[in-house]
Amino acid sequence: NMNVRYPKSFFDVIVKGNGAPGIIGVPQNINFGINATAYSEFGINYARLLMNDDLTIGARVKILNGQANLDTKKSDLIFTTDPKTFEITTSSDILINGCIPDSSAMSKPLNVAFGFKNMGLGLDFGGTYKISDKISVNASVADLGFIKWKSNPISLKSHNPGASYTFSGLDLTDFIHYDTLSFNTVLTQLTDTLSSTFSLDSSSSESYKSSLSTRFYA
Repeated sequence: NMNVRYPKSFFDVIVKGNGAPGIIGVPQNINFGINATAYSEFGINYARLLMNDDLTIGARVKILNGQANLDTKKSDLIFTTDPKTFEITTSSDILINGCIPDSSAMSKPLNVAFGFKNMGLGLDFGGTYKISDKISVNASVADLGFIKWKSNPISLKSHNPGASYTFSGLDLTDFIHYDTLSFNTVLTQLTDTLSSTFSLDSSSSESYKSSLSTRFYA
């Protein structure tokens, strides 16, 4: 199961530009995100007829075995264009958790599918009501639950969460005269500054929980 989130503001900036009304001077959060989970589920179903067999209710309780996960907790990348100087100030705060089987585990797929190192619980429930011989209505909730990831979890997070950088532009003389030394120096300094301000740290993390992608039907 995989969900991808993309912000409307990203496309507004691409189409209208960062100087458009409603964008310039207003913080824009470009918070892309992805949540993906691979898991096995083992469940027990129960259904029952009520009200002279016109109403059917049912539920499924599930034990979950997590195999792999990518869970975006935060992915804030905020930039603001100054309405007077057009300087662009940016800041970021990113936290992504993940759990991926190591290569030795992948060589034994049955252990991944039935290892139960990352366990969770899930629930489905719903009902159908027969209004007449030709009309019925139904509603249900699927995949209400969570998985706790304990097998080699990792995290990817901002080294300096909330740190900001203001970009005031580049000196056009570096481009017009194309002095290779000064041009490369400017780009190197800019790249180093962005890297130190917005770098990400990858490390082993404590266990964490991720929710299932719950769905509602009617």
